[in-house]
Amino acid sequence: MKKLFPFFLAIVVLLSLIPSAYADAASSAAWDDLLLADLDVIPQISVFSAVPIPAFVSVGSTDLHIKKGPGSYYDTVSSVPSWESVNVYADLFGWALICYDGIWGWVESPYLIMDSSGSSPDAAATATAENPDPRPAQIDGSSYEITYQNVRVFDEYGYTKAIVMIEITNNGTKDLYLDICSYDLEDSAGSLIATESMVSCFPSVLSPGEKGYLYETSYLDDYSGDGNVVVLPHLSIEDATIKNTRYPVSDISITDDGYGGIKVLGRVENNTNETEDSPEVAVVFYDDNGTPLGLDYDLLLPSLAPGDKTGFEINYDDLPDGITAAQIADYTVYAYPAWQLQW
Repeated sequence: MKKLFPFFLAIVVLLSLIPSAYADAASSAAWDDLLLADLDVIPQISVFSAVPIPAFVSVGSTDLHIKKGPGSYYDTVSSVPSWESVNVYADLFGWALICYDGIWGWVESPYLIMDSSGSSPDAAATATAENPDPRPAQIDGSSYEITYQNVRVFDEYGYTKAIVMIEITNNGTKDLYLDICSYDLEDSAGSLIATESMVSCFPSVLSPGEKGYLYETSYLDDYSGDGNVVVLPHLSIEDATIKNTRYPVSDISITDDGYGGIKVLGRVENNTNETEDSPEVAVVFYDDNGTPLGLDYDLLLPSLAPGDKTGFEINYDDLPDGITAAQIADYTVYAYPAWQLQW
């Protein structure tokens, strides 16, 4: 009978992946109770790790929610503070089975840092709101850090708008490719309030030392919370196999546009030997602490022949209240081929 336990458990785990809409039809509570009941025997089952793997939680200034099942749509049963140690017993499609303070549940694997030594994190690697994940994530010998993430929630013409911005730094030795990503938004109670998929990053290819940005706007339907919203990014990052091309920019000026936003003017030059059908320009704005304030981008038309220059204008009106061109202490302008796809 013991030999059948792994098989039965695998069936239960797969069933737990059924979306809540299907689970409701067969009593969601019954599935959750069955899953939690089987979690009690997991430490004795060899299909999972017989010896738990120590890990540290890294989510910045917020807590990592523990879900009943391996998915964001499951109820939150508890939470783990950042840099707390947990025991990991399994990983399933980006969700890790953990036991923390006697509570079994699932957390998102990207927020765990495995440490077989069991030692505590370095005191110097302290998470802050501006630097939520100072420890690098490893990808096939390459590494990156989430060096900033934030959700700004505000009312705009009667609608609740949420601007998500995540800064990703390539701190490895290889070029990285930032593929299409997604993210979930949770309220302060850990309930899912929105999800966005097919989110682009700017730029798509990062050389060592460069920063890239996930930037997206969500509208929160029927939201009436306190504005404390947490973003849970699902990043897709791998070693780049395509060339990192950057076009030089010049004549950059940033001024107020007279309508509560700012205007960026500049020129892009194609210094390659190939015609670029639609170069893309992205501008990131920073305050005097180096904190990102916002991002905007534009596709330039028509095509840009080798040696040609063309001007661009970007108008951005989503800066935080009270921020004008005078408060922008620094900026970065990226110009690159638009459709950089890696297969």
